[in-house]
Amino acid sequence: MLVSDSHKLVFVHIQKTGGDTVEALLRERIADLRSILARHAFASRGMEYLDDWDEYFKFAFVRNPWDRLVSWYTMITTFDKAGNELWQYVHDNSSTFEDFIHNCTGEVEIKEGVSYSFVHTQLDYVTDEHGNLLVDFIGRLENLDEDLRKVFRRIGLELETVPHINRSDHRHYSTFYTPETEMIVRERFQRDIEYFGYEFERPHALQDAGPMGMVPVGPRQGAQRTIEVNGGPKEPGAEVRPGLTPKDESPGRPGLLFVCGCDRSETMALADYLNQHPEILVCQERPKTQQQGEIALDLSTFERMLDFGPEETGDSAPNDDGNRLIRPHAGLLANRDPARLRWIGASNSDYARRMESVAGNNPGARFIVVYRPVEEIAESWEAKDADNHQSSNNGLGREVITWNRSLQSTRRFIRESLVPRVLLISYHDFLYRTEALVPLISRFLELEFDESVTADLADEVPQSGRVRSEERLGREKRSLIQKHANRAAEAWILDRIEKQWEEPGLYTQETTKAALATSLDEAEARTWRLQQKVKELERDRERRRRRFQELQSSRTWKLLNRISGIWARIAGS
Repeated sequence: MLVSDSHKLVFVHIQKTGGDTVEALLRERIADLRSILARHAFASRGMEYLDDWDEYFKFAFVRNPWDRLVSWYTMITTFDKAGNELWQYVHDNSSTFEDFIHNCTGEVEIKEGVSYSFVHTQLDYVTDEHGNLLVDFIGRLENLDEDLRKVFRRIGLELETVPHINRSDHRHYSTFYTPETEMIVRERFQRDIEYFGYEFERPHALQDAGPMGMVPVGPRQGAQRTIEVNGGPKEPGAEVRPGLTPKDESPGRPGLLFVCGCDRSETMALADYLNQHPEILVCQERPKTQQQGEIALDLSTFERMLDFGPEETGDSAPNDDGNRLIRPHAGLLANRDPARLRWIGASNSDYARRMESVAGNNPGARFIVVYRPVEEIAESWEAKDADNHQSSNNGLGREVITWNRSLQSTRRFIRESLVPRVLLISYHDFLYRTEALVPLISRFLELEFDESVTADLADEVPQSGRVRSEERLGREKRSLIQKHANRAAEAWILDRIEKQWEEPGLYTQETTKAALATSLDEAEARTWRLQQKVKELERDRERRRRRFQELQSSRTWKLLNRISGIWARIAGS
């Protein structure tokens, strides 16, 4: 750990995160820089050592856990460190990277009574025993140059170039992993992966990943949420009317559309708006129906709904599709022609957390995903059900985890999709810029929306949502949100929403040839299904492996080995 009293600076050095480069640059420019405690000491120890800890600017860098372990392994197996007992342990217990992950990434006893652990999460270095952050800034190795400049500007120094010292020279980290070892790292470093928003990325997925910025951690460093786009709201009119490319031929079947997003983000209101178009029919899925298996939309289900006339349906909306979909009210179904439907779909906020599974069961599925800030979701729950839902931090913690999963799943699905399948919508845009959203939705669905339907969108938005809610959350709950919310995933989603205004190619498909589209839809759906199956098999294999290891270390197993040895000696004599 490095300290400068003149610049009131503390650097918490986490291994294999670019720390050698940071240290070299600091030593070049700060004369009184000194080391305290161990080189890679936890921030909690530094806080005990420095009486005026809170007066210092404290920072650290983190790295993708999968990449970090590859860098560890490459360094240890490349350089000769005969005198280093830990490195010698790795050499003795791993002939391959797979062996390294299995045998050397937990707590290892390098000699009797002396243990060392690779399994410390990076959060362990920068938090206390209660999970509270002890540093003011966390940068990323993936964004080292930019984040280092921010650190140096913060302490009043300029930094022109950033040399990279002690960099491992190896191929992309994903090529080192098998599905099993990928899962081992995912489970062992789950805290880092969820908090910092890291994913296991392959080279093809990196092309659209965009820059990974710094992780804001202080109370005034939250992700920026921009409601206005490009300096102000887009005015409706001829200049923003969608430039649609007509379909090359009439579709043989309607497309499949799923409306989802963060909880409490008005996905039902958006679905109701879409249903104003005569060629769209989106039904709400009943809650907690996933135990029936993943939803699979079929045109016949919607045709059966339309076969019931207004007399049969009424406004009570009887169930359909095995009690899975809620039939819309009779007024919506009246005079709707099944032959004209271009899109059929379902709405459920939970789809955002299982997009791969939904896509696997529904070839060619497209998603409209609504993003809403987690603080507003928490305030919404607080106002709705203060006694039961948010009365404890446990309830709030679960909501933050659910919000994180929605954003992470959406980001992963967008990155890995072969063709654009997702339109992201900001809850704020839905509230305050409703007419400006219409061209995006129109391009995404390749449908024209006339002025009457456009006007209906403003009517569908709940008026209660247009008034900024009071800040009902106390300091403790806001602190809990700040500690656990995945700001990196949020920043990626917000950046994507911004780019959609100027880059329609992010959410529209360039070709609409029916045969090609159908073939691609089926192939991609099979890919999603196979990925889900592989993940299930990986989890099952890992559970069995761990169970076997537990059995091997049990007293019963050891006793059986002793008995077997005795029998072997008796038989030999």
